[in-house]
Amino acid sequence: MNEFNQKYIIELSKTTKVIKKSYLVALLILALISIGNYFVLSAVIQAQFNVSELRTEVIKHEFLYRRIKELITLTLHQSETNAKTSLYKLTWLELNGLTKKLRQNRINIEKACLLPRSTLSAWAGFPEIISDSTTILPVHSKEVESQLKEFLSLESSTIKWHFSIWSPLALKLADRGVIMENIKKTIKELNYKSTDITQRSVTVHQILIFSTLLTLLLEYFFIFHPLLQRLSLDYKEIKAANAKLQYQATHDDMTGVGNRRLFIETLKQEKNAPFTVFIIDPSDFKNINDLHGNDIGDHVLNIISSRLKDIAPNASCHFRYGGDQFVIIAFDLDGTPQVEQFANQIISDIAKPIKIKGKVILMRCAIGINRLEPQKKAIDIQQVLKELNFSLRTAKESEQLRFNIFNAVESGKKFSKAQLSARMSDALNNGEICSFYQPIINIETGDIIGAEALARWVSKEGIVTSPAEFLPLIEELNLMNNLTEIILQQVCSDHKQLVAAGMHSKFISVNFPESVLADPELPMKVNHLLGSTNLNYLHIELLETALLHESSYIIKTNLQALIELGAHISMDDFGTGYASLSHLLDFPCHTVKIDRCFVANIPGDSGSQLITRGIIDIALGLGISIIAEGIETKEQSKFFSEWPEIAGQGFLFYRPQPFSDFINLLERK
Repeated sequence: MNEFNQKYIIELSKTTKVIKKSYLVALLILALISIGNYFVLSAVIQAQFNVSELRTEVIKHEFLYRRIKELITLTLHQSETNAKTSLYKLTWLELNGLTKKLRQNRINIEKACLLPRSTLSAWAGFPEIISDSTTILPVHSKEVESQLKEFLSLESSTIKWHFSIWSPLALKLADRGVIMENIKKTIKELNYKSTDITQRSVTVHQILIFSTLLTLLLEYFFIFHPLLQRLSLDYKEIKAANAKLQYQATHDDMTGVGNRRLFIETLKQEKNAPFTVFIIDPSDFKNINDLHGNDIGDHVLNIISSRLKDIAPNASCHFRYGGDQFVIIAFDLDGTPQVEQFANQIISDIAKPIKIKGKVILMRCAIGINRLEPQKKAIDIQQVLKELNFSLRTAKESEQLRFNIFNAVESGKKFSKAQLSARMSDALNNGEICSFYQPIINIETGDIIGAEALARWVSKEGIVTSPAEFLPLIEELNLMNNLTEIILQQVCSDHKQLVAAGMHSKFISVNFPESVLADPELPMKVNHLLGSTNLNYLHIELLETALLHESSYIIKTNLQALIELGAHISMDDFGTGYASLSHLLDFPCHTVKIDRCFVANIPGDSGSQLITRGIIDIALGLGISIIAEGIETKEQSKFFSEWPEIAGQGFLFYRPQPFSDFINLLERK
């Protein structure tokens, strides 16, 4: 699936890179066209500007000529009347000013005539701005300027007699004279050229616009359209691939039905109508794979799935839950009878013989059932699955019951027990199970000679639970070995503190269950846990039923090995089991603890006294020390005080207490 995704990712990456490159090429082409447009527009604007400037100068030239002509005529008229008038003087001054302006205007026209024609203007077909009539203008202007200077140098009294001076100037400036006609011709040509430039610029713009549009069309049809088609094809392939992946994510590859994920999604959507969930677990399926191979096992699963499809034809209600388990959601079952009938039909159809390659395979199944009523809020999926698995487990635990309908009342006890089991496992792991110590004393002197380590469950809230409440559960969960290891580790740690406090002579008794004693590797594990080869402080307590255990030889061997490491062996609850006293000769034993059931009846019961005295005499005769446990009254203590060798343990002296209290007690003593 990863290779499948990688393939399309690579293809998309290639297409994306090509699109990026094509986009850059298209941008470059459009940039070049835009630059070309810019230069063409610049050429058009410059050409129009040059024509306008030149036409303005020519028009100014015409105006100056006309004004000069008017002033000359006025000057001649004034010279005939009165040359001394102020008007004559003003006219004379204006003529001088016009002469300067005419000269400056001529210079501007000459500069315009010298401007070179740009290559772009020639390429665009713009007409030449400078013509023959334009180039003649400065020549005429120079002649007029020269004659006007001569005219202005004459005395006013002699102007009239110098007709030959001013008459040619007036003729030149006549409306139909050579100069004025040339100016009119020049203005006309410039107007035409301006119009021609405008028309040609429009044509150039149309060509540029057409080329731009053509470029865009070519880019689209030859670059982007193929890329978009390719991208669209990739998108369709990816969409189809995603649909396939989505189908694979929600359906079982082998049977083609919905998988666990689709089942949970379906549950989330169903909250308005009542429905019933069936989980079907074919039995002994592992044996089919082991005996006939996985291929036949897969074929059997397909046949089972096909039979379930016939029972529940709606594909959206049939799922493979995982492994060999299937789930059916039924919406049209009213009441328990129909649910039971449907479950019996499933069991009957799966039980039909399956013939494969000449072999006949018979299948059975267990069914867990959970009926759900309409809810306004969303379904608690985890709770539904817990209830479904619980009902399946109940069906499998019963040999006769082939299906089970979940019942909240019946499951409450088992659920609470399961929760307690989970809490117990957590307690073992997080240190809530710890060791309390009940002192053992010398009855004659009252000195504390040791203590028995007793397991207690101290919760995070500080609640202490006695062993009577949790030891049965630990035995049921096969956690006795774990508990023994935890107690041993804590005893080792606490004893180190006793040694550090100078209390070397104090021993600690630890109860060893038969399952631990029968472990062939027990000596090595004890040595590893306690981290010492000298265990003289450790008293191992065992029940006398260990003498009759089927692994008694291993137990005896282990005890002997532990004795060699320095450990001390105590027989706990002695006198209540079924072992004979002769077993004491076969098993290594240093101490016997008289059971509290005998001690409790002392001194009132003579029979208990007789049995107790007999145990004491035999034990002392064999050189075995004695501890009387469960001493709660002064009378009981007085009874055992007859034997100085006997130690005592019980509530009369001390109750079990945390190690911190125990070590404080020893320090006070």
